[in-house]
Amino acid sequence: MQLFAEDLKRSVTLLEKDKEQLDSTTTVSIEELKKDKMTLREFLDIKEKTIEENGSKIKSLEMQGMETKMSMAQQK
Repeated sequence: MQLFAEDLKRSVTLLEKDKEQLDSTTTVSIEELKKDKMTLREFLDIKEKTIEENGSKIKSLEMQGMETKMSMAQQK
């Protein structure tokens, strides 16, 4: 009976060590994922800003093109 109890204690000790390692690994993984999420958010913000800027440039160029066409039509 004594040997069985010691074997159980060893098993518990090993399981506790495994749990600590898993907790540590999980914590590290979570922190890495949070950093990746922040990086992706920054890239997404840059992309959205670029899309807005390009949309504004396109509208401006379209307006210039219309003005040029109107100006040319009036000159004829």
